[in-house]
Amino acid sequence: MPKLSDPQWTDVAAVYIAGGAFVVALAALVVSWLGLSHQRTAAEAAELSAEEAKRSADAAVRAAESGDRSARAAERSALASEQLTEIEAIRDMRPTIMWELERLSKERVQLRNTGTETATGVTVAPVENILVDPPHDVTIQPGASVPFGYVVGGLQVAPRQLSVTCNELAEPISVEVPAW
Repeated sequence: MPKLSDPQWTDVAAVYIAGGAFVVALAALVVSWLGLSHQRTAAEAAELSAEEAKRSADAAVRAAESGDRSARAAERSALASEQLTEIEAIRDMRPTIMWELERLSKERVQLRNTGTETATGVTVAPVENILVDPPHDVTIQPGASVPFGYVVGGLQVAPRQLSVTCNELAEPISVEVPAW
């Protein structure tokens, strides 16, 4: 019978198998350790990526808000430009020749050019038996005037307005007669 101290081939095989299992276990331990290390690195990279994505999203929101502000400013600028154009158009439409009748006496008035432009071909439409020598085809400088007779007597009804024409205006203008 074999002695316990004699190694048998099964004992030798068991030692080899146990040694192999130890080597495999040791390799598994090394692989696990490396896997955990890579997992930690990947987790840190994922965290950094998430932070960068958040910063990028915040920047996109700020850019969108800035774009909105720029669009509103552009709209306000366009509106102001449009209003300025309208104001200039209205200013261009204002007559530069304006008239005023002034009383000199009970029987005399004068037609004054209160505008900023010289008027040519100025004519006051005649009113029978009331106007004496009204201006006809005269030139009146800005601020200048032309006197003429204005006589109302007896049962005559005095006109409240006189019609004035000139070459620079397309239509006659009614000028109020001042009360005496």
